[in-house]
Amino acid sequence: MLPTRSSRVGPIPPAALPPRVTGPNGSALGLMAGGGVTIVGHLVGVGGYPEVGLALLALATLAVGAGTTVPGALACAAQAWGMYSGFWLHGLGELRLDRPSVTGLVVLVVLGVSASALALLVRAVAEALARRGEGGTVFGPDGGYRLSPWLRAPGPAGPGG
Repeated sequence: MLPTRSSRVGPIPPAALPPRVTGPNGSALGLMAGGGVTIVGHLVGVGGYPEVGLALLALATLAVGAGTTVPGALACAAQAWGMYSGFWLHGLGELRLDRPSVTGLVVLVVLGVSASALALLVRAVAEALARRGEGGTVFGPDGGYRLSPWLRAPGPAGPGG
């Protein structure tokens, strides 16, 4: 069921929108995804190709970023950059801020934050459509805009709340 104020189920099936992962948990997922991609990449023999590493880490960052909050996506991107700079570009975990490393950092941060923001937008639109399907609107019964529970903690609806 969508996390709306009513108990009726909207037209979006419950499994279509899994809950977003919190920032610290997104950070942990990012560390596991980045580490896993790096280990597997080196085991299959593509550890000497930084472009492949950036592409694999970008996919991991997109996947984790889409399921977590913006702070979680930032943490995931930072950890993926650490894997990229430390193990794909430079050996033995050396982190450097040279040109290829900074390019990788920018790519990973932009992708992670964009994925998180796009997922947030999709959730807001899906929630608005579900409310419309229930006969309601994006606006609360008193005319005040009701922020999505995905954007803030649940509380009273209205301009001040």
